[in-house]
Amino acid sequence: MRDDGPASESADLRIWASLLEVATTASMGKHAVTAALIERWHDQIATAIRGLQREGKVDAGLDVDRRAAALLAGIQGGAEILLATGDPSYLEAAIDDGINALRTTRE
Repeated sequence: MRDDGPASESADLRIWASLLEVATTASMGKHAVTAALIERWHDQIATAIRGLQREGKVDAGLDVDRRAAALLAGIQGGAEILLATGDPSYLEAAIDDGINALRTTRE
């Protein structure tokens, strides 16, 4: 037999509040990890572009952080589309165009 009285409602509310707290905490943790990984990937891409600048393979006046951000955003978006659709062409286009943009700034 089910008890639908006030005590039962209070228990239900505590359960939902607890579940919401767990979900929020997990979401915040996921957000922090994702933000840290994105920053790390950005820094690695920027380091690689600076290496290409030192070697004279890309324009020394290039805004490295902006190019790294654009390339990373394209890769991230392309990967999301790949996961959603199974179509790798968006990711390939983002990578190809990002690399070509580095090459064309030298000319």
